[in-house]
Formats: sequence, structure tokens, C-alpha cells
Amino acid sequence: MIHRLLARLLPGKQARRPRIYAPEQHAVRKEQLSNAPRTAVRRLQEAGFKTFIVGGAVRDLLPGLHR
Repeated sequence: MIHRLLARLLPGKQARRPRIYAPEQHAVRKEQLSNAPRTAVRRLQEAGFKTFIVGGAVRDLLPGLHR
């Protein structure tokens, strides 16, 4: 949906698909996340949604800034 919107707003430019890494392809582990994102992910998955950890949650873990 976002890809189609961007394609309409920015004609001539193709929206790039996000790169998704499997758990075995990165060093971030769910135990490193604070309780809030883990709870949100669990609830969304229980409701049948597919979830991804992105943005600030990942940014803080990359340099080792565990919360």
C-alpha cells in the first residue's frame, strides 16, 4: 500500500522494498528488547498480525545501548 502511494507521489521513482532479516541473520535477540516492545509484539502476534522490530528499538540495540 505504501509502495503504491509513493509511486503515485513520486512518479519515475520506484519505492524500494524493505530488507527483512531472519533471526539467524542478525545479532539482536528478543531478550535485549525492553518490556514494552516485547509486549506489543506478543499481543499483535496473538491477534494474528505479522510484526517487525524497527526504528529506534533496533537503533538502540546496534551500538549496545540496551534498555
